[in-house]
Formats: sequence, C-alpha cells, structure tokens
Amino acid sequence: MNHQEIKKNLQKVEREFQAKVEALAEQARTALVVPACKKYGVTFHSGMGTFFFERKDDGHTMGSEDEARAAGLFGLAPIFRTLDLDVGRDDLLGHYVRDVT
Repeated sequence: MNHQEIKKNLQKVEREFQAKVEALAEQARTALVVPACKKYGVTFHSGMGTFFFERKDDGHTMGSEDEARAAGLFGLAPIFRTLDLDVGRDDLLGHYVRDVT
C-alpha cells in the first residue's frame, strides 16, 4: 500500500465517521433538544466551537449543566450530559447539533 492509497482510505474513514456523528447529533436534536426547547421556552444555538440554550423571554443563556441548574431549568441538565459527550478530536456532540430557533 502506498501513500496515496493510505491517504484515500483515511479520507474515506473520516467521511464515514463524520456522517455517523452527524446522524447521532440529529437523533439527539430530535429526541432531546427540540422537545426541551418547546417544554422550557428556550432556543438552542451551536456554532463557532460552542453551544448553548437561550431563554426566549429574557435572552438568558446557559452553556453548561451548572448554568442550567442555576437558572432553575433542571430538566436541561441531562441534555447537557448528552451534548457534552466527547466524539473525539476535541469535539463534543453538541457542536454537531443544529440550531433550534
């Protein structure tokens, strides 16, 4: 196996990995984030290496389990535990979840 073959195989593995992570992120969005946004009157934003929930009524943002608890939104805590799952390469699942506005 030469350099080009290894490079091509590695690129294929990276594409497959990316697709699988994005599929899991979409499942998390559908099963957890969207229902939480509806239930708690929040939106979800992800991008530029961060993700957070924002209350619609006052714009208060919560980017961690502790911040959600401090805001009295205890139901967001288990969602943050899912969003904080490490997917490798210093990335968290929440970075792949699309916005809910």
